Amino acid sequence: MTGLGANLVAKAALVGIPAGANIERLLAARPESILMIGGPQIAARGVRDLREKGFRGPIYAFSNTGEGLLADLLGPSGAGLIVTRVVPKSGNAEVPVVHEMYADAAAANAGTPNVYLLEG
Repeated sequence: MTGLGANLVAKAALVGIPAGANIERLLAARPESILMIGGPQIAARGVRDLREKGFRGPIYAFSNTGEGLLADLLGPSGAGLIVTRVVPKSGNAEVPVVHEMYADAAAANAGTPNVYLLEG
């Protein structure tokens, strides 16, 4: 991260151990922003915990958090969350690769296409 001009001031796991203590330790480092890495349920819990503890800075996440599902899980408490992605929106069938994904998913009987299928 330092090679990109960012300073890592703390890191904390939000699974496998009581997350509350790690949230407190993370916030004690006074971060300006937070990078959340994890699936939608873990990320949603982390965002809610951070907001409940008073963190108002930006929270960033990668597309593997599934921005649609994450938005559904968070509702208004997701304000200030920024999700980066490397693929177009999976619901925009006007984009050729998305159109192809829908066709391939239908042919393979793969269920409802989503961002995970598109990235894969």
